[in-house]
Amino acid sequence: ICEATFGFHTHIRTARPEDIMTPVKDIRLTIGGTETGPRGGTDLLLVAQRADGKVWPDDVAFMDEVAVLTRRAVRCVRGREQRTLAREQRLAAAMETCAACTGTNFAPLFNDVLEIVARCLPGVDAYL
Repeated sequence: ICEATFGFHTHIRTARPEDIMTPVKDIRLTIGGTETGPRGGTDLLLVAQRADGKVWPDDVAFMDEVAVLTRRAVRCVRGREQRTLAREQRLAAAMETCAACTGTNFAPLFNDVLEIVARCLPGVDAYL
């Protein structure tokens, strides 16, 4: 794998058709001020070098499938990190809110905690 800047397509070089290249992008996420992933994101390039004169079309389709699965794996890793950070931050906020409660009227506390967990991840109603 080497760094490159391409669109999301599998390529074959004209000068050397035995080489198959396909890009994979890694991203950086910021969750509540905490960053995860490479700074600025990273463009990676998967390269397969076939033997001279070996240019089977199925190799290109296979390489494209490998790239699709690699992209999905990167998204899964970043998503897992995003959920972990969000969960930690929401837990800390809920604990702080609960510790600040001094009365016996728990309805406002319940509403405050529900609001905290409801704003955890975009597109999620509540995440615990």
